[in-house]
Amino acid sequence: MTQAQEMERLFNGKKYSELLQICKGRIDLFPEDVNALFYYASALHALGRYKESKNTFAKLFAITKDRLFLICESIPEFSGDGQEDAVSLLRKETEEDDKAENLLFVFRVAIKNGEFDVANNALRKAFNSDPKKTIDALQEIFEKTHAKSIEMRLLFATVIKMLRNLEASK
Repeated sequence: MTQAQEMERLFNGKKYSELLQICKGRIDLFPEDVNALFYYASALHALGRYKESKNTFAKLFAITKDRLFLICESIPEFSGDGQEDAVSLLRKETEEDDKAENLLFVFRVAIKNGEFDVANNALRKAFNSDPKKTIDALQEIFEKTHAKSIEMRLLFATVIKMLRNLEASK
């Protein structure tokens, strides 16, 4: 098993303290190891160490310049005392980012935290950027939610079909 697989196994197993130790050792040897830093930030968040988690996501952005890590910075902010900062960050990313994948991540983070206006704007921009990828991602999200009521399943299926028809008419 590779070290990355071991980190994923520990994270999925919710063994955050053990994961922190492994990541810390790896980061001491390789300070810019993106996988170790990501799992380190995620474990910090899971342990309620939100400021450290946010700072580690900021470090990941500084290293990679991947805007996804800027979006990740909002997650510990929502969990801690930074709700307004998190919303501002997601709004800014929605305005500045044109990558459908990142906009869909903004959508998911915003929905999870009850920020429906932000989610709506991110989804609209993602759809305009890449309709097919957006529809496929929405379908995947739906499939993972396991909606129990038949009405919700039908509603979601209807929305997906409507979006596919809209995409085809573009």
